Amino acid sequence: MGGRIVSDADRRIAERVKAARLSAGVSQTQLATALGISFQQIQKYEAGANRWSGGMLQGAALRIGVPVAGFFDDASEAA
Repeated sequence: MGGRIVSDADRRIAERVKAARLSAGVSQTQLATALGISFQQIQKYEAGANRWSGGMLQGAALRIGVPVAGFFDDASEAA
């Protein structure tokens, strides 16, 4: 079977982006428009079906109004 394996870290990032988006009151359509992609792609990112690229994460953070670092594990959590 072909397909990309999504890691646990990718899933955590996807969950954090979605939580931040919802907390900020930004719809999938609004975020998609800001990033120049379809809302269906946002759905795939948030479901963990596709991985967020660094550039897309940065754009999402700017639109949502949160630091991009908030999407990643804290070094103390990984220890």
